[in-house]
Formats: sequence, C-alpha cells, structure tokens
Amino acid sequence: MSKAFGEQTPTLGEDPVSWQTWSDGAGGIPEIVGNADWGKLKLDYFPGEEGRSAVYDLGSAKVRKFTLTENRYGTGSEDAVLQYRVDTISFLQDDVLPAWTNYSVPFSVNCRYVQVRETTLAFKFVDATNGNDGWAGTFAAPWKTIAKVNAATLVPGDFVLFKRGEVWREKLVIPSSGAAGYPITFGAYGTGAKPKILGSVNLSEDADWEVDSGNIWKTTATITVDVGNLIFNNEASCGVKRGTKVACVAQGEFFWEDGTHLLYLYSTSNPGTFYTAIEAAKYNDLLYISERSNITIQDLDIRYEGHHAIFLDGWEPGISNITIQRCNFAYIGGVFEGAPDRAGNGIEVLSEFNNVIIRYNTFEQIYDSSFCLEIPDANRTSSNYQAYYNITKNSEQGFLYLVARNTTHCSLVRVYNNVFYNMGGGFSHSQRVENEASGFTYWGSSGITTNCEFKNNIIHTSAEYLAFISPGSALAGGWTLDYNNYYPDGAAAFYYAGDDYTFANWKIATGGDANSIVTDPKFVTNGTDFHLQLGSGAINEGVNVGLSTDMDGVAVADPPEIGAFEYI
Repeated sequence: MSKAFGEQTPTLGEDPVSWQTWSDGAGGIPEIVGNADWGKLKLDYFPGEEGRSAVYDLGSAKVRKFTLTENRYGTGSEDAVLQYRVDTISFLQDDVLPAWTNYSVPFSVNCRYVQVRETTLAFKFVDATNGNDGWAGTFAAPWKTIAKVNAATLVPGDFVLFKRGEVWREKLVIPSSGAAGYPITFGAYGTGAKPKILGSVNLSEDADWEVDSGNIWKTTATITVDVGNLIFNNEASCGVKRGTKVACVAQGEFFWEDGTHLLYLYSTSNPGTFYTAIEAAKYNDLLYISERSNITIQDLDIRYEGHHAIFLDGWEPGISNITIQRCNFAYIGGVFEGAPDRAGNGIEVLSEFNNVIIRYNTFEQIYDSSFCLEIPDANRTSSNYQAYYNITKNSEQGFLYLVARNTTHCSLVRVYNNVFYNMGGGFSHSQRVENEASGFTYWGSSGITTNCEFKNNIIHTSAEYLAFISPGSALAGGWTLDYNNYYPDGAAAFYYAGDDYTFANWKIATGGDANSIVTDPKFVTNGTDFHLQLGSGAINEGVNVGLSTDMDGVAVADPPEIGAFEYI
C-alpha cells in the first residue's frame, strides 16, 4: 500500500496536493527519473514507519533546488516526525548516510538526490512503569529501563525520550555519537513533571535498617559505592557525613564503610520510623559522557547523586558539540575524593573538549560547583564553553574555572546572564574542610587562557565571597569580567590572589568590572523568583553579548537586563 506524499485522502483522478516544488533555475520543471509524478514523492509503508519514499533522482547531471514549503502529509500520529535527506551523489534507500533531518520550517537546498519519510524510527520511548525492554521502544511499546538505552545502537538524529512523571534509579551512559547538525537527543515526552533520574538508594523502610550498637544503625543490604549525602523527609534536611563510625554521635550523622559496604547512621530510633523518607546519594556520575559528540540533554530532573550529576569526561579526546538545557539539578555531591576532601559538581567538564553549551538550567544544593570547567592535566587544547541563562542557589559555588598547567590552552569561555544566589547556603558549607563559597571562582589557573568573558551575571549573597581568584592566580588578560551585578558589598566581599577586597578595590586590583554595579537587584522573591521588580538597578544595565532569548523565552532587548530574565 502506498500514498502520494502530499495527499491526505486523494480521490480517484484528483491531482495531488504537493508541498514540494522543483526548479531548474529557469522556471522549467525537470523530470524525476523513473517516475512520471514530478509533483509528488510516493510513500510506501515499512515496519515502524508511517511512510518512506524512494530515493529520487532529479534527472540531471547538475544539481537542482529542492524546496519544501510545508508538511501536508498527515498520519494522525503526533509522535511521527517528517524527515528528509538530500545529497549531490547517489545513495540507496536503506543507507544509513546521509543522515535524516527533521523538517521544521520551509527551506530550499541544492541537491540531485532526495528522499523523504514520516517515521517514528527516530524516537525511542522509555516508560519506567508501563514499559518493557523486550518491546520495540515505540510510543505504543516503550522500553522500561535506562540499561536498555545504554545498550542501544543509536544513530545521528535519534531521540531517546523519558516519560514525564516517571522515576529511574540508574546511570545513563551515552552509547553513541550524533553527527554535525544531527545530534542524538535525550529528553522528555508526555505531560507533567520532568522525568527524574536519581542516583540514590531509598532507605525509608524499617526493614532497611538494623541495630549495630547503641544508637548506631546499619543498612541490612550493602551499598557498593560511597554515599555522599543523606536527604531526609523529601528534602527537608540532610545528613552529616563523618569519616568513621565512632564519629557519628548525633542524630543524622552517617558513615559509609568501604570494607563492609554498609551505611551506618546515628538515630535515636529506627531511621525508617524516625524519618518519613531517606534517600542515600551514591557515587555514580549519574549521566556520563566520554568520547562522544553531537549530544543534546534536555528536560530532565537529575538529583540525589553522590558525585557529579553530569560528567563530561574529556580525559580521552572526543567531547564536542554537547548541549545541556532546561534540566534541573539538586542535592548533588559529597562523596570522599581523597578523605577528608569531598567533591561533587552539577555539570563537570573535564580536560579536553570543544563546544559545550549549558543553558536554561536550574541548580540547587550542589556540594561544590553548579557548573565547572577543570583542566588539571598538561598539553590540552580546549575551547568554546558557553554557560548562559542558568539559575543556581544554595550551592557552594556557581561557576568554577581551573586550568592548572602552563602547557594547556583554554579559550572562548562565555559565562553570561546567570543568577548565583546564596552561595554557601547549602548542605555542604558547614561540612567542608575549606569553605570556598563564591559565585565566580578562578582557582589555581596557571594555564594559558585567552578570550574568556564573565558578563551580565548577578551574584547575590555569599557565605564567603561574591567572586574569588585564588592565590597564585591572576586574570592576566585572559578573562574579561564586566557588566555584572554584585550584592552586597563589604570589606571582604571579594578575594584576589591572597587578599580581601571591597568592590572598589577589587576593580583596581583586577582591572575588571569597570561597568559592573553593586546594588540590590530586587528579585520578585529572594530565593524563589529571580525575575526583576520595577526599579531594579539591573534593568538595561547589561551589554549585548549576542543572545536572543532569556530563561522564559522572552526576546532579549539591547541593552539587555543583567541576570536570567528580561523585565517585561
């Protein structure tokens, strides 16, 4: 059975309603070799696809212009996608390349060969409640587990979509790379809350615990990796991690033992009774990307991870063209990383990379940095890191930059229009060996830094410093800090290379922030709503950095506001 592409339900003798046209550049209509119907591409049904055309040859030794003006083909399936692929050289109907492209807006392209399809093959659906890993991964027959995704063979242009309102407790290891212009996208489908990927073990039942001795309780089952944090009563409070079992002497203090792989917790009664809910955040690196390129992560809720929520591991080359957008990160980090030091970042970008975009995300309760760029090793070249229109609150640090070796070069880092609120206000601050709260942290950076900018950001309130540049470091011309809003000022509001500074003296010492301001940005509600009120000093005080829409999708004015939202 087949349909003409462009026809809904054609009647006998009716001309097809075509949404594509052909032009030879002189107003003529070329033939399509082997098919008399120049105005339509015929779709045949294939398993898993609504319809696919043959590979059409436009019938000339020279390339022609193919124009797609609208999708007039309808299947009734909101989960099918219209795709096309074109080339100047011949390809076969079932070839993997050239890659399929999703149709979204009218376009014209020069080509000789063209193929179209409307398909669900580009989508893999995952439903933790009603899925089955033995199924096809379609909308009607979704997969169940992240383990199935990890083992999947994905191709450029694919989508892996997790059902909204569902919860997984598994590590996602990105299995394949996309291609330039054809990323593999991991996101969400359906309605309701973003899908949750948790790095924790739920220990909320009495049966999860037994007495060790006195008021020390231990888990009845082993946990094979370190636990960085305990989150009690649906995020009402957190535990306090100790280095030994005997050091646990007050309610909520805990210790994970490497030898037994048991978790010990001080509690005056069975923890499953004392607390209504307990989440034990394990060491997972919950979403892991290594030697992968052209990947988009979006619309996920990632929380209760003991180390890094997303780890872009560039120790081996290959990390490039990664976009992370519209995700939520909460209660991340805390495992030992060489005791007594502990660690954990929202998004960790390590060593070698090219073109990483972090935008429109929220971060809260992060042990170390919400998003950071760390290159601790020598002889690396990394560039194009963008972090814009993100909100972080109640975390130790907002953005951290470290390039440690003088043979390493990092360039084109852009940190724009973020809000960093209440740095050091999270669970980690009182448990740290060293308190390092700040919105902007430039740490131990002796590497080569060129053409990096920190602009249009708001840093509001910190338990230590609003901005921090460590001893032995200097901006050295590699970073430009300007058009930021810091609040409040004070005798030790800023730290530069060994000394505390007021804002005025910080500007002199660093040579930066000439157009920055120190004023209350007047958020609608401190801590929860970071839109600006009328009269905010941040309105129209930014600089045009080439961004088009704010965190709400509102068009950015010129000059823009400082912070994550335009005032409307």
